[in-house]
Amino acid sequence: MNLYWSIYENLEAEVLRLADDIFFDDKQLKVYSVTIGNLIVRCAIEIESLAKELYCSLGGAPMIWVEEKQSERFPYFDTDCLDLLIQRWKIDKKKIQITNSKMNFSKEKSILTPLHKSNRARDKGSLWKRAYQSFKHNRAQSITKANVENLLGALGALYILNLYYRDDSFWYGVPIEGREEYQPHSKIFSPFVCDASTPIPASDEERKINTDIPFDESIYFKKYTDNAANQILDLMYSYDLSLWLQTVASDEFLKYKQKQPDM
Repeated sequence: MNLYWSIYENLEAEVLRLADDIFFDDKQLKVYSVTIGNLIVRCAIEIESLAKELYCSLGGAPMIWVEEKQSERFPYFDTDCLDLLIQRWKIDKKKIQITNSKMNFSKEKSILTPLHKSNRARDKGSLWKRAYQSFKHNRAQSITKANVENLLGALGALYILNLYYRDDSFWYGVPIEGREEYQPHSKIFSPFVCDASTPIPASDEERKINTDIPFDESIYFKKYTDNAANQILDLMYSYDLSLWLQTVASDEFLKYKQKQPDM
């Protein structure tokens, strides 16, 4: 059972209800409230838990040795856990786009990279993380940081981590039992997809380069299976060979060849 995803869906539903009361567009990004602040805190708590789960799944150290204190401590969710995810998966470069019809942001504001700088400490960290820490410890003085922009950043970061935790594979038009067609799952965000669905013989690394959306910015990698790509190439080769044979055997081609032997 994936408890993280059900909690994410509840948080997303609350943000969508908030979008009924606040017109979500570029001008409203700095609108703030206690309700928004509480949502940011709840998102960040989930981010902490998910970051530690993913960190452990990658073999992260259960305890961190602190040389100056000559003692061990538990890993921090940002400078240790998210940092390892950035090293392994480059999650700080992953992009998502706000695509819900209730939200009317410009293209520039609708594209988010919410985990950028998420592994940095204190005032060098991402905006949503700084808002979380400030609002959690001093609500009265930090209320302006509890705004729409930071809420979408925190929710977007949680969405990306949830996708990595789900670790889904999708199949397009292939009747494989137990596999499902691709769905973004979120009612607010759509992930960037590196579409390398070309049958041209190439390694995955070569396919990642020849795409419109860079692989490092994408959460999903779309491609033909090697078996399917080989079948397509065989069909293309057979078709090209058949077409060539029909051409060179045609009366028109033979007549032209007789008239133009040098061509």
